Amino acid sequence: MRKLPVCLLAVIAVAGCGGPWNDPYPAADAGRNILYTAFTDRPKHLDPAQSYTEDEITFTAQIYEPPLQYHYLKRPYELIPATLERVPVPRFLDAAGRELPGDAPAELIAESVYELKIKPGIRYQPHPAFAVDARGQPLYLGENVAEGRQTIADFAQTGSRELTADDYIYQIKRLARRAARPAQRRAPGCPTAPPVGRADRPDPGRRTARAPKSPEPAREAI
Repeated sequence: MRKLPVCLLAVIAVAGCGGPWNDPYPAADAGRNILYTAFTDRPKHLDPAQSYTEDEITFTAQIYEPPLQYHYLKRPYELIPATLERVPVPRFLDAAGRELPGDAPAELIAESVYELKIKPGIRYQPHPAFAVDARGQPLYLGENVAEGRQTIADFAQTGSRELTADDYIYQIKRLARRAARPAQRRAPGCPTAPPVGRADRPDPGRRTARAPKSPEPAREAI
């Protein structure tokens, strides 16, 4: 009777020396920095102006960096800077444009002003779209520039540049364009998206967004 437990222990010990017998992934990928995941539907858009499904955010969240993000562990949720230097604190103005204290009554607030300052030194990864010639003009710009090319590696030259606030402004404007929006059905009674606010332009990495008066003044950027 004692032989059976000894044999079982020996089998378990031998099995523990190797990898899982039902590993579905290639043995050649073992030890490599590869993340395997699953999604329920094939992603349709990787354009942030058109992407709207949970399966797509798995990819777009690793490609595009937002100005702000939520702390991964803190509860309740807390905003922290991503590409911004700091989380913006609103300044409140009355109808005459005079600045109000931070604890001003809501009925006196006509505008909430958020100043967004982007961290310096954030650059795009090398890409043919940023390749320029000696005069600073794009190398690959034109109607037939992609003819005969199938992948990014088919372009000999690449380039990069620093992230600016204009990049975010351009993307916000694309969100406001009906042609760039994904085809989604809106439930009856569901309000439409608010109009995009105005933006001043002190310098390329700095923007001041002005929000119209609301019943409750916005105390946190979202």
